[in-house]
Amino acid sequence: MAYAATTLISLLALSGQAAGGLTRQYSSHPNNGKRSGDLISFSQRTSGDSLLSQTVENPVVLQPVRPGYKTGKKKRDSQSPFDLLEEDTLYWAGEDGTIAELRLEMVGESEAFVDIEYFEDRIESISCPQDGDGKITIDFVDENDLGAASEIWNWVTENPDNSFVIMIGAGDCGWNTERVLYSVQGLDFNSDTKTVLLQADPVSWKQAIHSYDLNIGKAALHENQTSLARRGWFEDLFNGVINANPDLSVPFNIDLSGTKLPFDINGVSISGSCSNCSTSGSFDVEAQFRVRWFEIEEAWVELSTPGVNSVAIIDINVQGDFTDKLFEGSITLFKASPAGISIPNILTIGPTVGVSLSAGVSAINGNVTLTVGGTSTIPPSTARLDFLNEQNTKSEGWTPIFEPTPIKVDAHVQVNATAALNAAVGLEISALETGFVADLEAKLPYLTAALKALLSTTCTACEKFQTAVEGSIDIGISVGVALKQKIAGSLTNLWSLQLYDAKIPLVDFCEAVGPQPETCSA
Repeated sequence: MAYAATTLISLLALSGQAAGGLTRQYSSHPNNGKRSGDLISFSQRTSGDSLLSQTVENPVVLQPVRPGYKTGKKKRDSQSPFDLLEEDTLYWAGEDGTIAELRLEMVGESEAFVDIEYFEDRIESISCPQDGDGKITIDFVDENDLGAASEIWNWVTENPDNSFVIMIGAGDCGWNTERVLYSVQGLDFNSDTKTVLLQADPVSWKQAIHSYDLNIGKAALHENQTSLARRGWFEDLFNGVINANPDLSVPFNIDLSGTKLPFDINGVSISGSCSNCSTSGSFDVEAQFRVRWFEIEEAWVELSTPGVNSVAIIDINVQGDFTDKLFEGSITLFKASPAGISIPNILTIGPTVGVSLSAGVSAINGNVTLTVGGTSTIPPSTARLDFLNEQNTKSEGWTPIFEPTPIKVDAHVQVNATAALNAAVGLEISALETGFVADLEAKLPYLTAALKALLSTTCTACEKFQTAVEGSIDIGISVGVALKQKIAGSLTNLWSLQLYDAKIPLVDFCEAVGPQPETCSA
């Protein structure tokens, strides 16, 4: 026997406005139990099923910043701008204010680093080999500067093993749009033309920099923030940077209203629409990588939110013939790639955000209109995701605050139903060609409703009705992260962290359905 059922599931999640009417108040009392029930998952999608939106924005390319003051540990005590450095700190910034800091080390006896950005104002011109081996020609403005540079750089000729890496600033070669590196093994000077010729080979950042600290977001400013601020360093750093803000922020502002949700499974047709669905908020990203002699010693990402809100009122129509097995389906409503950040050849961070709806129904017997919902807020929260040490992967917050909306039932029905609005934020990070992936996924929240129709000729349904529906509503939330390492295009699972997983009983109810005989009210 074929029959049809209509299920209206109204899910109001993450601090949205209630869908009218009074709300029942309750205190949150999470437990560690996971959702029970044998769910039959499916992933089939009809040909007409499509995402509401799928966009990929170009990354924000961070530009080199040349502040007037830079720190560097020198090989010698001369404090000359031409010095051979054991360490140097480089900065990049975007127009949105995002900052990245790279602190490199070259502490070996036969290696050093030269940063042309220290003395670019003393150079008349530079000629650089664009491909292959060749000579870098540097014409100095003043003969005294040529003499100072020759005295220091002549160190490279003192031992056949000696070499130094020279960094040339963006645009200084005429053709280079980014900072470029060369390995220098020898040199010649011409005092008549105030010229130095460097025998140099182009090298990549990965080849040249064996030890470094790479910091993104607020981590780029923590260590030296106080001392540099006193020197007015930030005024130089942010010169020309619009709305300076060290945060790397992934927006989470999505409007899904009007989205159609059709899919089929096992002869059951499910269709509906998102009558009022939206999310708002953001996730801030902070990251740090520490590498010594090409070995990763530290790699972590901190994902935080000042708070995330959403509203989801979803109408679902179910038609088919099924009895007692609870099936659950999921459909992606939205997937987008907001603009990430990029430093060519050094760093790439590509975020993705997505929202999907999952719903399940079982044991339909008759027609039903079910309205369940609630409000939920994820407060300011933080999770530190450590790619190398699971013990350092931890979180703070992520405990939602719930407020349910009134339950509405209209039919003779026996049904179990579930609904969830699932939000996901993904990050793929590649630092000097070493890649990691972090995924944060949240069910915000999931609702489980169990209903049963009652019929009593003696008016004992719900103690005083002839026809009624009794049942219960449970609400839960699950927030977790998964960490992976990307090597040669293949992902290897590292570990995952469940930030929050709880099932909370909201309410038991027994409601009258339809007109009641006068004898029941006597």
